[in-house]
Amino acid sequence: MPEVRLSGCGPEPLGSYLKALGVLKVVGTQRDPEALGWWEGDQFVLASILSEDELVRFFSQDYRPTPILAPWNKDSGFYASGTAIDEIEQSTDPRLEGFRTAIAEARKVLVEFRRTKGRGRREKTAFVAALRSRLPDDCVDGLDAIVALTGDDPSWAPLFVAGGVNGRFEFTRRYAESVLAALGMGRRRRSGRQSLHGGIPGQAPGIRMALFGDPEQGVADKDTGGLLTPGSVDAPNASQGFVGQKRLNPWDYVLALEGAVLLAGSVSRRWGSQTARASFPFAVEASAAGYVGAGSEASKGEVWLPLWGRPLTAREVSQLFREGRAEWAGRPATTAVDMARAITSLGVDRGIREFRRYGIQGRSGNPRGMRGGNTYYLAVAIGRWRVIHRPEGLRLAELDEFLGALRQATRSDASAALSGALRRLEAAILDYAAFGGRGRLTEVLAATAYAELTLARRPGLRTQGRLRPLSGLSPAWVPDVDDGSVEFELAAAIASLRSAGEGPGPFRRHLEPLDRRRDRWEWAEETPREVVWSGRDVLRDMAAVLERRLVDATRVGVAPPLDGWVRAHPSSVAALLDGEVDLDRLARLCEALALVEWDQSATNFAPRNRELPVAPPLPSSYAVLKLALLGRPLRVGELSVEVRPDQTTLGLFRAGDVWGATVRAARRLRAAGLTVGGIPLGGEATPVRPDPDLGRRILAALLIPVQGGPLISQVQMREEKKRE
Repeated sequence: MPEVRLSGCGPEPLGSYLKALGVLKVVGTQRDPEALGWWEGDQFVLASILSEDELVRFFSQDYRPTPILAPWNKDSGFYASGTAIDEIEQSTDPRLEGFRTAIAEARKVLVEFRRTKGRGRREKTAFVAALRSRLPDDCVDGLDAIVALTGDDPSWAPLFVAGGVNGRFEFTRRYAESVLAALGMGRRRRSGRQSLHGGIPGQAPGIRMALFGDPEQGVADKDTGGLLTPGSVDAPNASQGFVGQKRLNPWDYVLALEGAVLLAGSVSRRWGSQTARASFPFAVEASAAGYVGAGSEASKGEVWLPLWGRPLTAREVSQLFREGRAEWAGRPATTAVDMARAITSLGVDRGIREFRRYGIQGRSGNPRGMRGGNTYYLAVAIGRWRVIHRPEGLRLAELDEFLGALRQATRSDASAALSGALRRLEAAILDYAAFGGRGRLTEVLAATAYAELTLARRPGLRTQGRLRPLSGLSPAWVPDVDDGSVEFELAAAIASLRSAGEGPGPFRRHLEPLDRRRDRWEWAEETPREVVWSGRDVLRDMAAVLERRLVDATRVGVAPPLDGWVRAHPSSVAALLDGEVDLDRLARLCEALALVEWDQSATNFAPRNRELPVAPPLPSSYAVLKLALLGRPLRVGELSVEVRPDQTTLGLFRAGDVWGATVRAARRLRAAGLTVGGIPLGGEATPVRPDPDLGRRILAALLIPVQGGPLISQVQMREEKKRE
């Protein structure tokens, strides 16, 4: 079976992709049912009984165009005389027999409905339903590619914008004109335009250019293919690169429309629901993120088109588009973010190796060939997505409720803060889905935290829709985003601070005004005093959280609430004290990891193994103060010692007297039976004035749950305490 490489049919632009589908569809239904097609790199390969020359001859002499009609549109050619519809109807060419039959049936329905241009939406639905029941099967396929009927409202396919109208460009009228031009018929032969005919006997001009990209002179006409072939639109920013005046090869448009027929829509109804929903293959709601200019353009949605590597017949490709719906978390993918996540979770048909993402994006102006209108739409290529299984990507389903509510809220609120938070979150998800990696998954978590903190700090935004705080984020996220860095280990320890009975709650309570109700978080009616995290200075914020937790613990008489599900290694604390930690990143990670429901696990977490440096000696001030604020009993040998802090220590810190606070803590350790070397307890003057910046870092570091073993080596039990 000869293999023919269709060099003129690549994945981009959209019309070129659709041409490849059109060639396989036409050959498979009109010449060779066993013909196979597949993608190799950026080329489409056709294997059939036709050689390259025979394929050209088939389209030139035997091809029978699929009738694609939209008689509900006033510019479709049915409401004026002398149109391409009239010419096809009056022709005697046997290749147009099916087209003529479909036109005749459509005119009968027009007469029955006494239809003229400009009727209402409800009547249009009934009219389309009548057409669907009366037109020949091959014409119904084209009808379904344009519109799906759901109750009293027609749902238009994004590829055909508004039922086959884009501004004042009418898809099916241009298709009929292009069919006549491609087959060497119609008024164009007698017009003053360039002739499309003549040349090689038995070969239609333009067909080799359409199939193989071979240059041909005198083929392209001064028409445009509109949305599907943006390279033929003579307007700014219509295509890639620097180009001059645009031209349309009619074969490009004819074969693109043939391929678009495979993207026929359907109507589905979820179990238990009375609401029908239109669905077009791999068509989803646009995302406000993921490409340059995202969020600033009008959009009719997106279409994600598959590239497959194994040979498929036209029947199998049709089945792929009819049943190959993408699924995410057990439901159809309805947004670009859903689609990207479905790809990472293998929620699409097997055999697909890549998707090309197209946005149906609005442009303003009056381009040549589009016949006016304030807004027209073009299919813009905005990315390629390889089908790579990322099992950890299933964690993203835990964000669905929050993400959906945030998206719904942006539809009713034009707040720049809300839209910006959604755009950042969707961009992070799309970036992770495309490229993977711990860092990108961490950015998803950080963007989620940013969106929630945006709501937390703007009470007016929380009234939009069902914008509840995120609940139920499982601890399984932690190993998936743990990059082994010092910043991550410190942030995990801080974010995992445990509740202390009636005293301070989890760390998240210091970031947002939250209440716990029925095992989920809800917004508090008033901002509680626990919210002390500003997000502007992480060292100041850590110190504020420390003070708040100690004050609240003292008020209710509980032990210092400074233990966590993660305990940092002292070497990581030493890095913070030495100024070797990225403080901005530490702050972002603290906010991100605070979303995790740490208490869902019954055991402490161990950060990812990393090569631990030899820990430098910890400053005696930090060691003494941390032992006094450890938050759990201190075990020295076989003995257990508990040290309770007092408010005087915190007061000294607030006054900037780090040394005085250290002496005070050392005295409390001594009272508990411990001896601390290097700290004079008799009130001697400070030998060296402590560095104020070091004092800030020490105070912040005291919040971090830490492994106690290395600290124990800095104290010893007094002999009299041992004898007791």
